[in-house]
Amino acid sequence: AAAAAAGTKPLSCNTCGGGFENTASYREHFRSEWHRFNLKLKMQGAPPVTEEEFDAVDAPELLR
Repeated sequence: AAAAAAGTKPLSCNTCGGGFENTASYREHFRSEWHRFNLKLKMQGAPPVTEEEFDAVDAPELLR
């Protein structure tokens, strides 16, 4: 909403669906385990998991 009021597009990740308030958090997201996990799912044709789903399981262990 704040981004729309300022006339800028909100920052979001097309892979994970997450929204970000500023450029720093947007860039940091791309280095996150959650994003990397969703990239691997995307390459397998599977749907992404939400950040809550990722945090609920030991998803980083699944990357190994």
